[in-house]
Amino acid sequence: MSYLVFARKWRPQNFDEVIGQEHIATTLKNAISLNRVAHAYLFSGPRGIGKTSMARILAKALNCEKGPAPSPCGRCDSCKEISDGRSLDVIEIDGASNRGIEQIRQLRENVKFAPAKARFKIYIIDEVHQITTDGFNALLKTLEEPPAHVKFIFATTQAYKVLPTIISRCQRFDFKALAVSAVAEKLKRIIKKEKLDVSEEALLYIARAAAGSMRDAESILDQLTSFCRGQVKLETVTRVLGMIGLEALGEVAQKIIEKKTPQALMLVERIINEGKDLFQFTAGLMEHFRNIMVAKTIGEKSAGQLIDLPQEHLKRLIQQSELLSLEEIFYIFNILTRAQESLRRTLSARVIVEMAVVKLTQRENLSSLRDILNRLAKIEQALEKPVLENNSEENNSEEILAQGPVSVSSAELGEELSRNWGAFLQAIRAQKMLVASALELGKAIDLKGNTLSVAFPKNQRFYKETLEQNKKFIETKGKEIFKRDLKLRVTLDKDLQAASDETKPGSLGPGKKTAAEPIIQSALKIFQGRIIRRTQ
Repeated sequence: MSYLVFARKWRPQNFDEVIGQEHIATTLKNAISLNRVAHAYLFSGPRGIGKTSMARILAKALNCEKGPAPSPCGRCDSCKEISDGRSLDVIEIDGASNRGIEQIRQLRENVKFAPAKARFKIYIIDEVHQITTDGFNALLKTLEEPPAHVKFIFATTQAYKVLPTIISRCQRFDFKALAVSAVAEKLKRIIKKEKLDVSEEALLYIARAAAGSMRDAESILDQLTSFCRGQVKLETVTRVLGMIGLEALGEVAQKIIEKKTPQALMLVERIINEGKDLFQFTAGLMEHFRNIMVAKTIGEKSAGQLIDLPQEHLKRLIQQSELLSLEEIFYIFNILTRAQESLRRTLSARVIVEMAVVKLTQRENLSSLRDILNRLAKIEQALEKPVLENNSEENNSEEILAQGPVSVSSAELGEELSRNWGAFLQAIRAQKMLVASALELGKAIDLKGNTLSVAFPKNQRFYKETLEQNKKFIETKGKEIFKRDLKLRVTLDKDLQAASDETKPGSLGPGKKTAAEPIIQSALKIFQGRIIRRTQ
């Protein structure tokens, strides 16, 4: 007798054996009991979750010699023939290879003939979305008013490709991906009946690797038992499937948390040398930090409900979650997401992953958003007060802002810049503080015609890019202040030095305090910071 793979050997034979789709099974059983079976059904959902199995069970329930019955006997000739795929009255069609109008016309002709021996003639069309538009249109009339002895069951993984006119003529059932726990539970029953030796960790990992597909899980188990001669451990699962072990992911995550760049890179090197797929490695890290986020958000007591991992790994996740803020977790996840997107478009997978790891381990500590907003509110309050309350010579910030930019090549145009510069900065600062600060740090070269030229030293590309990204906004404000269609031109000058406190826009000249100094001192106090470098 030929070998029968697990996916076929352990296919569900009645509604109660289909796991994870109880809502559909119950509806179909009730429809049979109440004699309310529709003439057409559409089963939609991911692969390997029971759509075709459910269709066959429904066919058996309708054609069982003791039925129609919600629970087919499985022993009569009709049930056996349907289970073996040799029933003349249950026709399974592949939508991919029978997609044209000619094949559908042939089907439409065959529908007219009565069943050979069963109660109903049932057409099960798999991957029905592959049928062409012309083919669907040819089927419409028959599907809407089929003969009483005909039932249609369509199955698809991409329901959005099925014509709405077809869907409207069917009762639609959406199958859902299976939970890891549900897959693991069925695998346990298979292991027990097959008398296999599979560790708990390996079983859970197989269920996770199947990504919600029972058929995939059964195929993986079948493959592993052949490789291991019946004894399956976690190390074997990760080696055969080329996946990254939970222990390795936990180690890399720990080095990222501790900001240990060399050690993290060495772990990546080890993973590469083991021949692991770096895309899977990145996906595994993303899932690991997702679990950390869940553990941090809902707490230790409830974490086990949303994280399907062995207890020892769950405990480590909870410990790691205590070492990170939510902001850090979001930052890490963002970097890994970008790395995964880059991996899809490049052949330099190693470089992408190593750069991502370096970014993650070199990150700065991130304050909470609430803390930052509170501090910014304090700075705004400080800015609303006169900048130099106790300075008799400079008692008004508006006067200081009116001092104008430095080093303007044309005297006449320079006078216009000086006259309007304070109002220009004030209008921009009211909406975008960062843009105003960048303008203040730049050097206004000239205002020639409608073009305002601003330059930065070569090492201040960031400020140049800031102005260019907000160019339309700046030009709009310029039109309001300078009463002309202002065009901004931003350049980098290798000969230009960063402005000192005495030559910045708004400076009071040599020997006097700058207007920004009290604000800087206030900011240092609020953020508990310190000045680490002065630009000369």
